[in-house]
This record gives sequence, structure tokens and C-alpha cells, in this order.
Amino acid sequence: MRVTVKALSHLDDLVTEQDRRRFSQPRRYRTKVSKSRSQLLQHLVCCVAESPQIRQRRDDRTTPKIADDLLIRFVVDLTRIAARRSSFYVNLGISRLLHDYSTSEARAINDFLTQNPERMRNDTYFRYGKGLLLKEMQHRFGSLVETTREARGELRLRSRRPSPRQTVLVNECLRLLTPWETRCPVPESFDPLQEALPELCFAGDHPDDEHPVDMRRMHTVLHPRCYVKATRALGLDAPAERLRIPRFFTGGGKSRCPEPDARGRSDTAITHRQPRVLSIEETATIDAELRAIAQRRRRWSIRQLSS
Repeated sequence: MRVTVKALSHLDDLVTEQDRRRFSQPRRYRTKVSKSRSQLLQHLVCCVAESPQIRQRRDDRTTPKIADDLLIRFVVDLTRIAARRSSFYVNLGISRLLHDYSTSEARAINDFLTQNPERMRNDTYFRYGKGLLLKEMQHRFGSLVETTREARGELRLRSRRPSPRQTVLVNECLRLLTPWETRCPVPESFDPLQEALPELCFAGDHPDDEHPVDMRRMHTVLHPRCYVKATRALGLDAPAERLRIPRFFTGGGKSRCPEPDARGRSDTAITHRQPRVLSIEETATIDAELRAIAQRRRRWSIRQLSS
């Protein structure tokens, strides 16, 4: 309820801030996608739920931290920082940081998403974008994650293959993080060399008309079933075979994310659960708190004007 109230109280401000972008016209297309009101609320819920205050309350009840909480937090933060930009960064985050697809394979997925040869980008741009996301994730998780140099000097998070149970957990997170009010644009059988996907194509002149299209591109990458269909159409390995999860470390170098045993289980239990439906009394409490916040803001505005 605390997360809901705080997210709803900031929703109008975020909508206003997003609308200001319309006054600046880009040369060709937007680098940041604009979301619908419900999609902005979805973003705010993720931001508030992972804020230091809420996180501290949760950690106080679940100390010591367990592997599943860290894994959920990683998937949520990665999706959130990528989705606030565009589908290009969402593809980078999912394909390069959460999965072990190469730069050329991530570029093929991006070309599939844009459906436009004029929007193709070179490997340098992909490496820059991946480095930007990696730097933000390192900043958020600090000493909990470590990096390693791989072939050709590529910097990656130290990771490992997940257990079957963790694969299910990651897919469930991605399903819940898929943008609201979007549907799957990829059919079950599809030949990208012979067919086009109209729902992923943008042929308009006004850059703001592309936002719903880019949200559908995000859906394609984030929704597990759609991602499977896209990679299969491109002839790539299935996402389950390329999924990699970070090794989380304590300050002393000891892994905080236990390795699964031979049967694919670890010594920690899954702590996530399905949220229950709010009661009528709880809904009324949320409405009352939102009205109280609005009244306080109005009184503050009046004082500022009178002074």
C-alpha cells in the first residue's frame, strides 16, 4: 500500500514532465520513448519498490539477503534503467547483460525490431550502449557484483548458468515487467527474410507517433514467449540456453548466490509470492491518503503564491 500511494502521488508530475518533451523536436526520431499513463505508473511502481527506504524495510525482515531477492532486484533494475530510454537499450540489457548473445546477434535482434534498414547501427554503438548499462548496474549493486574481461577485452559481469527454478523466476519477472497495454506482435511462425511485421514498422513523419511502436518492440524483447519466437525466427539459440545470472558476492569475496545442486535446486527458498487483492477498506485508505497529499500540495502552492 505504501508503494502504491507513493507511485500514484507522483504520477501526474511524471506525466507533465514527459509531455514537455513534445516542445523539443528531434532531427529524425526520439532517443527516449514516451509511455502511456498506465505504463508510467508501472515504471513508478518499480522505482518506488526499489527505493532505498522501501528496500531497507524489506531487507530488515529478510536479513540475511537471499539469492532470489537479489536476482529479482537485478532483473527489475536492469529492465527499469533500459526501458526509460528506448527498445534499443532494452534489447541490449536483455540480450547482452541478462543473456549471453554476442554483439552481432544483438544487432540482428535490433534489426528485427526496427524492421528498417535505415535504422541499422554498427558494433561500436552497441558496445557503447552496453557499457553504459553495465556502468549503471555496477553503480547500483556495487561490491555485490564483479566484472571480468573476456575475449577481445570485452567487459562483462561475472555470471553463471541459472538453475531451472531460477530460469522460471527470471521469466516470471520479465513477464510482469512487460509494458502494460501491449500485445505480442510476433506470430508463431515467421520468416524475417520474406515477411515484414507491420506492428513493428514505423513509416510516419512525426517522431512522437513512433512511441506505441517502440513499446511493442519492448514487449517483443521482455515477454518471454515473444522473445523465444523472435530468436527462433532469426535462427538463434533459445533464450533458456543463453540465460546468465550474476554471481552475487559479499565483501569478503564469498558468493551470496548459492550454486544449485545436481537436481537444479539451491539451499534457499523462493520468497516471492503473488500479491493479494486489496480489500475495499485498503482501497479507501489509499484514496484518503492521496487526497491528503493533494491537499497538502495545494496549501503549499497557495503559501508560495502569497509570499
